Amino acid sequence: MASRRVCLLGALFAVLSVAIEGHSASSEASVASTARRQLKAQPHEYNYIRHGADWTGLGQCGGNAQSPIDIVTTELVDPSEEGVERGVSGASFNDLPTATLTDVKVNLEQDMKFSFAVPSDISLPTITIGEVEHKFTPLQVHFHHFASEHTVDGMEYPLEAHVVMQSDQDENQLAVLGILYKYGEEDPFLKKLTDAALTAINQGDASYGSKEVPLDVTINVREDLLPSKSLDYYGYDGSLTTPSCDEIVKWHVFTTPRTLSVEQEKVFNDATLKAHADAYTTNNRIIQPKNGRSVYIYNSPRSTIRATYGIAFSTGSTAASAFGKFQAGTRLGCSNCDSFTSEERDFILGVQNRAMQGTNALAAVISDIVIQGKRRSLLQQTIADLTITYTFDSSANADPEGAVRRLSNDVLKDSTNGLADVDLKTTEDLTPGGASSIRVGLGLLMALVMSLVLTL
Repeated sequence: MASRRVCLLGALFAVLSVAIEGHSASSEASVASTARRQLKAQPHEYNYIRHGADWTGLGQCGGNAQSPIDIVTTELVDPSEEGVERGVSGASFNDLPTATLTDVKVNLEQDMKFSFAVPSDISLPTITIGEVEHKFTPLQVHFHHFASEHTVDGMEYPLEAHVVMQSDQDENQLAVLGILYKYGEEDPFLKKLTDAALTAINQGDASYGSKEVPLDVTINVREDLLPSKSLDYYGYDGSLTTPSCDEIVKWHVFTTPRTLSVEQEKVFNDATLKAHADAYTTNNRIIQPKNGRSVYIYNSPRSTIRATYGIAFSTGSTAASAFGKFQAGTRLGCSNCDSFTSEERDFILGVQNRAMQGTNALAAVISDIVIQGKRRSLLQQTIADLTITYTFDSSANADPEGAVRRLSNDVLKDSTNGLADVDLKTTEDLTPGGASSIRVGLGLLMALVMSLVLTL
């Protein structure tokens, strides 16, 4: 409970001055039957005053396979383990991450639901249920704010987005992608979406409470909606989280959250109260019992890229002592071989973290260093080859080797600790079954050219 209070603290600051009572009659979605297969709202009256505790008489809301749930990471089931039979495959996202969505229309009210047009020529996400492969068409995205619906190990997040998809083979079968958000840097897409909505309001083309307001934006699914580093997800069988709570949803809740600022959270507060003054601004349903249901962990395939950098560092610096110990066998976290000082440890971690963040890798680890000696013209500097091994989620990054090669060498420099020069020499794809070619960096290429010139 303490962790849930901490996670909600930012949201409470965002709405501290707002006293809210009332209800919201907006609906998440339910079974579709129109020719365009759009989800239609059910004729149920409900509100969020008790966050769904009083919905048991509405539709299937009192059923045994309800959502949302608390995801306990110590109880996850690996569907690839022998003897595990779920009857549902993992999701193949296919072309969805690289798709661009157009014709965006938003509802300027509580859940900020928006619809869009999906390109007709893409390969849609697929899930095999039983023995039938279902193609799923994304229909809409909406938000649950100030408290996420799903929790992970009891911890709530300030925002959760739901991408609702419908089976082309069975209109009563839905799949939902759940994207959690934590407080941090501003989310560029949320800014783009809300700025476009405010422009429509300020120009008099719409007002709070308007529905299906056209916005002059496009959506890059990978950059704007999905987690940037990993498409690993928790999967389970559940329901819609609003009445009529139909138990027809294959849930996919991503393990890696996106970030948003506290100021962006306030936008949902404005949209809720300016559209319906008596609405309850926190639109999450309370956690439902699992009733014996398993939650599965689906890990995306990994790519491994090894990069070698030519580096130069100052004699007597933190970089010199850290790299000297590393070459001698010292390793971070090793129970009997970690002799780094706190300054050396912070330096090593800093290089690794900048490499990881600059490439959106899951991990970046210094795996080797070979000290070559002193520079002839600058004896106070030592030159060496530094190897960093990167791990990427292949589903989230279509060109991991390119991501490493595009990383600016300046990102890895740390002049304060003596790491003065960094120059990419080679990259190698070590992914099993992948192309194991070695690519030469610009710095090494120039050195080879100069060496060739001098021999002529």
